Parts: sequence; C-alpha cells; structure tokens
Amino acid sequence: MALAFPLAVADFFGGLRVKSCSFHLPPSVAGSGVTGAGEILTANRGQRLWQGTIGLRKCRFDEGEAAMGLIDTLGEAGRSFFVYNIMKPRPAKAPLGSAMDTALQAATVTIKTIASNNRDLELQGLPGGLELIPGDCLGFAYGEAPTRYALHRLARGGIASGGGVAAVEASSFLRDGAEAGLEVRLIRPFCKAVIVPGSVQSGTASGVFVEGIAFNWRQTLR
Repeated sequence: MALAFPLAVADFFGGLRVKSCSFHLPPSVAGSGVTGAGEILTANRGQRLWQGTIGLRKCRFDEGEAAMGLIDTLGEAGRSFFVYNIMKPRPAKAPLGSAMDTALQAATVTIKTIASNNRDLELQGLPGGLELIPGDCLGFAYGEAPTRYALHRLARGGIASGGGVAAVEASSFLRDGAEAGLEVRLIRPFCKAVIVPGSVQSGTASGVFVEGIAFNWRQTLR
C-alpha cells in the first residue's frame, strides 16, 4: 500500500532510532528601531512555527539505509510527517505506566472554553486530580481542506476538578480556528512538519555501521 502523507507517527518518526530531537518555537517578531527612551520597537511577522533537528543513533548500515529510504521520500515537494517532542511525550504528572497515565489514555479531552486573549483556555474530560504544569504540551487538529495541526506548550498549568475541568494558559496564541469542542491530545501531541531542504545528512559508514544521519525540520500549516 502506498504511503499516505503526512506520514503518521507509526509510519515514520516513531520508527526512527532517535538519538536527539530538538523542539524550538522561535519568536516571530522583527525589530524596527529604538526610541529615545530605549524602548525596542517590534512588530509581529506572522505565525510562529516549531522547528528543530533530528539526529539518529549509530546503527547497522541496513537500518540506516531503511531510514534514509523514508527520509528521501520526504524530499519531494508537499510531503510531510507528524513529529512530537520525545523529551515531553506526556504530562509530567502522568508518567508512563502510572494510574494517572492509564486514566488519561482512556479519557477524551476537549476544549471547553477559550478566553478573549486567545491564550487562556479550559480543558474538559480530564481525569480528576490530574495536574498540568508549565512545559506540558497539548495538540489538536482544526480546520478542513486542509486539516491543520496545532501544538502548544503551557505557560501556566492547572489541576483538573472532580468534574475533569482544568484552566490552563498556552505560551503562544492559539491557532486561528481553535474552538470549543475540539479534541485535545496530551499524550504524544504532534505537529505536521516538513524536512528543511538541503539539511539532510546521510551519515558516515564504517564497516557494517553508519552514524551521523540527521535532518532539520519545520512545522507547516499547509
């Protein structure tokens, strides 16, 4: 069966032997001068997009070639994949294998409300007592034709009430199209990304091993 793009986590990123994976949300502002009082004048330049670098572990040559086969496939225009932060795959207070993790996996979490500042929001459907803390991530799909994928890091957390509601604040503005009722991912929340052209390093082979395979990626909203 032909590959479908964006490549699901299970079809690409989840199968890579990742050694390092950086996640960075650079500011989207430009400086436009300094006032006489020393104030730096800035202006927004557009959407803030996640970006980073993925580096693979030293592996057998045939394993490296298998990875490169998929990486090469993503070198065509318009081809994308889903990626998540391997250092932050779930809320810190719901570690893998814990009772809270089990409860969260069984839960259906949705956006309840979004405040007018477009950063504060309430989540519902959470396991009661789950604490979300700054640095935890959430993701959701929104829009159609195409469906887009938002990934946000929390600047302020909250504790879910007995009814499963928690108020939190995202560190960046929610994407246009975010609305109440959208389902939220808290376990391996991902964004849609493309490989940055010219960034692929195919690694160096030594005997039956290869190391140094790496590439840069950038979030795409298309």
